[in-house]
Amino acid sequence: MATRELTHHTIARGLKFTDSPDFWRFQIHEEGPLNWKHIWVWDIESKPCIIAARLYKNILQLCSSTLKKNPNTIIDKTFGEFTMLTTNYAQIFNELINRPEFDDFEYSVAELQKIDLLSLDGLEKLSFWINVYNTLCLHAIIISVARGEKPYDHFFAWNRNKFFSLSTYLIGDHIFSLDDIEHGILRPHYSYFKDGDPKLHFRLDQPDPRIFFALNCCTKSSPKSLIIKYQKVDKYLYLACKRYLENVKYQENIFQINLPKLMEWYSGDFGATRDDLLKFVLRYLRPDQNRYITQHMPKFTINFIPYEWEIFVDVEDFDVSLDDPRLKQVNV
Repeated sequence: MATRELTHHTIARGLKFTDSPDFWRFQIHEEGPLNWKHIWVWDIESKPCIIAARLYKNILQLCSSTLKKNPNTIIDKTFGEFTMLTTNYAQIFNELINRPEFDDFEYSVAELQKIDLLSLDGLEKLSFWINVYNTLCLHAIIISVARGEKPYDHFFAWNRNKFFSLSTYLIGDHIFSLDDIEHGILRPHYSYFKDGDPKLHFRLDQPDPRIFFALNCCTKSSPKSLIIKYQKVDKYLYLACKRYLENVKYQENIFQINLPKLMEWYSGDFGATRDDLLKFVLRYLRPDQNRYITQHMPKFTINFIPYEWEIFVDVEDFDVSLDDPRLKQVNV
């Protein structure tokens, strides 16, 4: 069992098993990354980005089926999305984690332990890391809320910081937190990892601000859930941005545009100036909106909409097929 990594020494994890009075522990009882409840001992037969997309799809489908069965789920008929009172999430996620399908998911997510991260190319990196981030975040939210915790407590920001820094997966030979993935991997220009950190090898080759409209933190202000498929990464990212920004509002009489708060938090990723922010948004607006804002751009001011941290799990339209007409209309 020690050879198959099913047990390990309680202090020195890499110590070989010997007939001694030392204490050993089963892996399933170990606290740590959310995906080392089980040990993956088989070879990897699929591309890492295919594995990541499949895992994200699996956990979203689990959430969708549980939400639809729960009598406390309220259907918003205007948008066709599933919503509920925050106080019901603990009940719903408790039901979810006790389903045998959730045990199957927690077994399958162990496959990330054997991923060869160096095998990913540029676009595959984007697809892989976005889907892994979203899977990890939703997985961690489910576990946390089922325990009765409040990871996004409105009054204690350190709860949120703790959640993003301590929610982790073991991927390849390294442990990655949500912060590691977002700020260390997906924002390569941001000095997050220290010099010499082996995780530096896995960063994107260049920054891409579109990631912020594909990363879903399971809040009301998060972008819609969307599986990013490696075959058409650019088209999926365009769709993610468009779905989040197409409803941007502006007031013509006072020349003010309302943008999401995350564009203020990460304004440097979109460019150095106010105009850079506006030009990014213009790509995803209707032609008439684009023309009007472009014509009056010097007059426009920006109002950033407050971020809503209330938990919300979007389970609608997350698996857009490769031949979906919305992707065919995208020219990137």
